[in-house]
Amino acid sequence: MPIRPPDDPVVREHFGETDYKQGTFGRRLRELIEGHDVPLQHQVDGLIRFSANILAHHAVSGTVTLPSHRNVEILHPLVKSEGVNNPDILLVGAAAMRLGDITKPAIGFDHHTVNLDAEPSVVMDYGPGLQGRHHIDRQLEDLRSGQRPYAYFAIGKGPFANEFLQQYWSARLGDNPAHLRRIIGSLYIGREDGIAAATTEFSEVQKQHTGSSEIADIVVVSAVQTAGHDELDTGIANAHKLLKPGGILLMRAPKAVNSRPDSVPAESMVEMALQAGFDRNQAQFFDVVTGSQAERQEVQTLSAVFRK
Repeated sequence: MPIRPPDDPVVREHFGETDYKQGTFGRRLRELIEGHDVPLQHQVDGLIRFSANILAHHAVSGTVTLPSHRNVEILHPLVKSEGVNNPDILLVGAAAMRLGDITKPAIGFDHHTVNLDAEPSVVMDYGPGLQGRHHIDRQLEDLRSGQRPYAYFAIGKGPFANEFLQQYWSARLGDNPAHLRRIIGSLYIGREDGIAAATTEFSEVQKQHTGSSEIADIVVVSAVQTAGHDELDTGIANAHKLLKPGGILLMRAPKAVNSRPDSVPAESMVEMALQAGFDRNQAQFFDVVTGSQAERQEVQTLSAVFRK
């Protein structure tokens, strides 16, 4: 059923007729967050952190149900399925794997599975959002089963995602022993200064200490198309520096035909990856439809997998 536009003209002005992005609220909030009014920024920052804190604790307690869909998931080996097809990219059905047996570590990405050479030790996520909690859940599962979890770098702009994920960690741990909390403190690295600044620092510091920037097994670039052209260009270029040989870059964004004026379309992000040094011949591309058919908001999206 289509969404009925609100009757109040003030509500329509601020929050749009069918999507708040049509109104002035989202733009004005971004201006406040990114503006130069320091006292106001501190107030907005505090409100955002408070909201993220409350949401995280309600999510863990079950009083709020968050979307459960996972665009990216690290998969264990030996997940059984029917038949064998392409050994590198295997189709994943809505309920279970349909093609190929996963006999080594893999990534589930937009209903496809990408095999890895080894269990990842570092996963970097540009723009993690609420879905970042699934990585934390996986880390806790590994710890409790005696496996070493991968380190999760949640790289965003602003306080919400990092605050939510930190508080989610804390709420999930509950009364766990102090030594477990210390271990987990080394497995979650959250940044709020944006993709370009954070990844540039990671690359430079790592190279200064070890002579190489190559620390990551997986870099995820998803739902960050509004971050800005220069921000994404720098972040994707740094992804090539930060990935180990054989490492995976996962990208996902709306195509140009559905892209908003303030967004970077998927086609441009692919070109950034190629300019950074990734090889098109080693890449895989998938067309994905996102959004709600019932609300007539389907979006043509491109997902891409690059190997370094």
